[in-house]
This record gives sequence, C-alpha cells and structure tokens, in this order.
Amino acid sequence: KSLEMTCRVLSIDMENYLRSRTKKKVDLLHPTDKGFADSLLFACMQDHLKILVDGKEVSYSFLGYEQDEDGLLIYLEADAVEAPKKLEITDSILYDFKPEQVSLIHATVGGVRKSTKLNNPSDKAVFLF
Repeated sequence: KSLEMTCRVLSIDMENYLRSRTKKKVDLLHPTDKGFADSLLFACMQDHLKILVDGKEVSYSFLGYEQDEDGLLIYLEADAVEAPKKLEITDSILYDFKPEQVSLIHATVGGVRKSTKLNNPSDKAVFLF
C-alpha cells in the first residue's frame, strides 16, 4: 500500500521561486543538471508539504517531475500507508513567494474523491473518509 501524490505548479512561478532561494539559474524545463533540479524541487516539497495519515506524519519520496502545458507535475509517494480514515494536508507551496497563491487539493481514497481550495495564507486541509 502506498500514498501517491501529484503536485501541479506553474513552471515559471516555481523557477522564479527557486531562483530567489538559491540565487542560481534554475531551468526546470531544460535543466543542465537534472539531479540539481530534482533536489531543489524535493527540498521545496519537504519544506512546504506535510501529510498526516490518521494523525501520523508520513515521509515521502520524490519520484520526479514532468512538464504539463505551462506547469510542472511533481510526483511524490509515501510507502507502507494504509487507506486513511483521516487525511490532513498542510500545503504552503509558493505561499512565501506569491501572496495570491491558491492551492487546489484533491484526495481519492477507495474510489471516493474529495476536493478543497486553499487561499494563501490558509494552508491546511482535512479530509475524512
């Protein structure tokens, strides 16, 4: 059993955010060093995305990312996670960079899909299944 996560962000926003943090050139769509790009994205996810399953924080791994129109799809996975009764998500991705940032969160467990919208500074979502 695992918990699969996909984060979609605008590539230009994420590149500008990472540039502002690292003071280095960041090109996620055509990286000269894919390992460096991966490590930057994963660090950003770890800093700004927390997942609790039934009250316990889960750690997750970075599977990679790909371009999706004008955005990036970032793939994450937590292993050994049973289907949650309660899923708590703290998502502050780009919040300290874009005051107008909005996060749309969808969770599907056992074929039941639930969704919510978070407007900065609101960063917590709770789903009960």
